[in-house]
Amino acid sequence: MSEQTASPVTAVAVVDPTIERIERFQSLQAGQYWRAKEAIHEMAIEERDVHLLQSIRWVDNSPHTIVIRAHPSKYNIQVRVEIPNAEGNITSRYITCKEHPFLLADFLAKFEFEPDHHQVRADEIKRIQGRVTELQNDLMEAQGDPQFLNGIVEERMAADRAKETSSESASEQTILISASEERSLASVATGSVAAAIGSGITPEKIQALKSVAAREHKVATIKSDWIQAKTTEIAATVKAMTPYFQETAAAALAQTEDVRSYVASLIEGIESLDLYTGKDVSVQTISTGRSADSHIPLSIVQRKLMMDEELAIYVDLDEWFDFSNEDLFFKALTEHEDLVKQVFPTERCILVMATSRRAIDYGNAATNLTRNLENRKVFLLVRDGGNLHRIWSPIESHLGASRLFPSKDDQNNIFRGVDGSDIKFQDVAYTSHVKAHENFALHYKRFLLMICGLDHRLGLFGKFYDGEQSLEFMTQPFQDRWLKFIHDDDGAGMLPTQKRKPLHTWISEKNDYLKSGSRVLCNWKTVMNPHTAPGACRKEDHRHSGFSFRFQPTERIGLRIAARGGDSLHVFVTVQGYGRRKEREFSTKVTLSAFRTGYWSHSELPLPLRPRSFIGTSMIEIAAKIMSNMSDSSSMH
Repeated sequence: MSEQTASPVTAVAVVDPTIERIERFQSLQAGQYWRAKEAIHEMAIEERDVHLLQSIRWVDNSPHTIVIRAHPSKYNIQVRVEIPNAEGNITSRYITCKEHPFLLADFLAKFEFEPDHHQVRADEIKRIQGRVTELQNDLMEAQGDPQFLNGIVEERMAADRAKETSSESASEQTILISASEERSLASVATGSVAAAIGSGITPEKIQALKSVAAREHKVATIKSDWIQAKTTEIAATVKAMTPYFQETAAAALAQTEDVRSYVASLIEGIESLDLYTGKDVSVQTISTGRSADSHIPLSIVQRKLMMDEELAIYVDLDEWFDFSNEDLFFKALTEHEDLVKQVFPTERCILVMATSRRAIDYGNAATNLTRNLENRKVFLLVRDGGNLHRIWSPIESHLGASRLFPSKDDQNNIFRGVDGSDIKFQDVAYTSHVKAHENFALHYKRFLLMICGLDHRLGLFGKFYDGEQSLEFMTQPFQDRWLKFIHDDDGAGMLPTQKRKPLHTWISEKNDYLKSGSRVLCNWKTVMNPHTAPGACRKEDHRHSGFSFRFQPTERIGLRIAARGGDSLHVFVTVQGYGRRKEREFSTKVTLSAFRTGYWSHSELPLPLRPRSFIGTSMIEIAAKIMSNMSDSSSMH
């Protein structure tokens, strides 16, 4: 660089070679201690406080968020912080101090490395220990020197007398007694009754005895309270040292963060390899047959199906159907080709299924929990032409999967806050959401890895791609060419479908056509109540439903012809039960036009079915299904 182009600083450096440039570089590492350059009110961090760097969170191999541990004096304690805003107003709130996250740039601007942290913490602990010693000395002095406690008592008594503002109360409570008389009265008040009587008793002396006794009680109370307060303060001060020792353990653990993260990634990799090799992966053959043609791609179906909802069209199921009855489903797959086509959209495909989404009441809370968890466990179903298989994965996240591959919203929702706002790279919470996304992606990668292993080890999907088996199966070009992802859950890339009305809305609309002569299919347990069938139902306020059945219908669902009687439409149903000490069976009127949806807290819950089919559907509110002959006179209740 020439003299004409040299900067002033450069010129000085050339003229005066004694100027020395000093730089200091400090690497970031968990387990270090850093000192606050300034007070950070919203986090209850005081200026010059020294904090443990507990964790470094990375994004794309670069540090993004620095997490420091709260100062031991405030760790896990709720404190009130006052936060000034731009207008100069103060906002107060309570926070519990545990961890404080900072973006990297903010952290470096507000903290500096503290190399002498051992001495800093030793001095802080020493101050606490000094306070403990001071308190213990006060307590020991009080026990060894009665005058010490007497002085405290006198101070407290003087303060109490100063608070007395009522001359009347003072005259009632205070009697002027000399010191010698006080000692004499004290011995009488604390002695036996016989001694008190022998000393001579007068009304004035009794009043004086009361005053002295009250004073002695107050003195004893003051001494006891002071000793108790000192003991409590000693215990609290000793307890305040605990977070300092806990921090020492946390610092040692923080220094191993890199190793622990590396080991955790190894364990994740090993678990993923176990899926590929088939460790603990169970394959159950349902049926065997001809393989699908090789030109048919392998379809991956997004939506999770429910066994009871698929099977209800072909088998008469009751409300107790659960995982213990799954053989009915597998048997039906071998007997009904239409069921196979209903469940599997193509001849070569994979989908996920669970037994039921219903919460079945087994009569016991513990049983409800365990058996309903089993009902919700997810497994894979595979079809290759006439070959059908069920696959169990040992990975816990797979057992609770909501779909076989994610929707776009699934991924976007990970980076949304609780208020719906987007979490961006500049947000402190970004790294925790990145970790959640990594776990989310790992869940689906493991699904794909397991499928790859099933193809390579067992050829479970038949021949559907050219070339030899390889891990190209896991690559995007392979999947684009040989796999077909069916977005039947989120609808992405699919033809628009007609939006169906809710079932109860459809039923209500059809019931508006109800008139005399309409054929009506009635679920009696739902349509009968004290308004519609007073001859069989009785109002009872103490029941959850609000009423009880005096006589039960002899059938659950029945087909009737509606008739008009005056301004109402009704049908008849046969009921039976005990009346006047003998069993009766008779026909009672059910007034359909008096039915009001939701008036009584009673309805039979349905067995949920897929929206595309109404066959075998149990109704929710009126719980009936139209049995019309395609005319407007058809109705249902």
